[in-house]
Amino acid sequence: MNNPATKPDSVSLSHVRFAGPATISSRLLGRGPLTPSERQFAAYLDTIGIGAVVLLALIILMNYLVNPFSIFGSPSWEGINANKPELFKHLRLTKAHAVKARKPDALVIGSSRTEHGLDPEHPALFPEFNTYNLALNGATIYENLRYFQHANAERRLRKVVLAIDFFQFNAYRPPGPDFTEKRLASDIHGDKRNIAIITDMLETLASVDATTASLKTLFQQTNRDNVILPRGQVEQPDKEAIMMMHGGRHEAALYSELNYVTHLYFPRPHKKFDFVSEDGSINTFDYFRRILEDAHRSKIEFYILISPAHARQWELTASTGLWDEWETWKRKIVRLNEEVARERRRKPFPLWDFSGYNTYTTEAVPALGDQETMMRWFWESSHYRKELGDLVLDRVLNYSEADRQIADDFGVLLTSENIETHLASIRDAHQRYRQSHQEEVEEIEELVKKYQTH
Repeated sequence: MNNPATKPDSVSLSHVRFAGPATISSRLLGRGPLTPSERQFAAYLDTIGIGAVVLLALIILMNYLVNPFSIFGSPSWEGINANKPELFKHLRLTKAHAVKARKPDALVIGSSRTEHGLDPEHPALFPEFNTYNLALNGATIYENLRYFQHANAERRLRKVVLAIDFFQFNAYRPPGPDFTEKRLASDIHGDKRNIAIITDMLETLASVDATTASLKTLFQQTNRDNVILPRGQVEQPDKEAIMMMHGGRHEAALYSELNYVTHLYFPRPHKKFDFVSEDGSINTFDYFRRILEDAHRSKIEFYILISPAHARQWELTASTGLWDEWETWKRKIVRLNEEVARERRRKPFPLWDFSGYNTYTTEAVPALGDQETMMRWFWESSHYRKELGDLVLDRVLNYSEADRQIADDFGVLLTSENIETHLASIRDAHQRYRQSHQEEVEEIEELVKKYQTH
């Protein structure tokens, strides 16, 4: 016997069942019968939805194939995606993934000076070691610590050259905007952990930033401003011509020096330089100590060097009133190196100083407006060329070639026994340089004065 109470429902269900296949859009419009105009609108929604999915899939495929940040194993085609001009803006992303893929057992690590100047394929580092240049543009000492730990977590390191710079120890400089802890394979204690890789995959495959970078990569294959070589070193094939177009080496030196004053020594908003933050939450020497402790714990063949820079940089240090802090920094670095070694009952790591005034760092800077004369050892007053970097590594790693001689005054092995004599020697050289380069000194002092009055 039929039950009248259930009949309307069965009729309604039957009607929906034979009205056509159910779609997302039809369900959104309700479960009742659709009018022709509603079905047309539903089909329109379905087309948009399918189109969006297809478009997203094409974007993901394009970003994977173009690979603008060089983190996937996609093919490289000359003239299409071989040159990656956007990669330099995302180095912390790229190099974190490169370490995971390459698993190097040797590193050179530091700031952009190291990134440009120290060759991971130097004969004392390669091919005996699988060496990678893990230096980062504008890196803080904290970033050097965390990327060193990241590499050591991926594969136990055998050999490391750490190049340090005074500006890296400013507690008021934050890590780079592309730095994030979650993509690093170790925690702050050096213990291995899982990487949150999903976020990076979404950002590099389906984001507006990645898509924009892919399009720029496709259309800017002739842009050779910054080329990241397979082992992490930065090469700038067109830098010579670009610098000459923009006023020459002297103009480039002034630009670099202004950047040091405004961004590295006295960054906004604090416009301060100190090794320890005002609230005591950051002590940059603690990060350096942790690097030493981890290197000893892992029994790594470890070398430390203070990077060379042109003498103009040290005049800038003096003009900004940071000379005493610079000397204090060196004393502290020497003391920590020996202190941590004693605690570990091991020898201190070799610590070399290439800063100050010597045969190479006092190279003549072309006159302002000279757009033809090049410098042999430096790009500008901060970044040294690979040719000088080779001499640095020759000295540090005790390597020699018959046709590559090193000046006797380049590089001093620092200990607590000679640090004060060494600092006094640099002070004397500083005074001599001021007397013989009065115009340069006045120019630098004027640059600092203009900044400090704003």
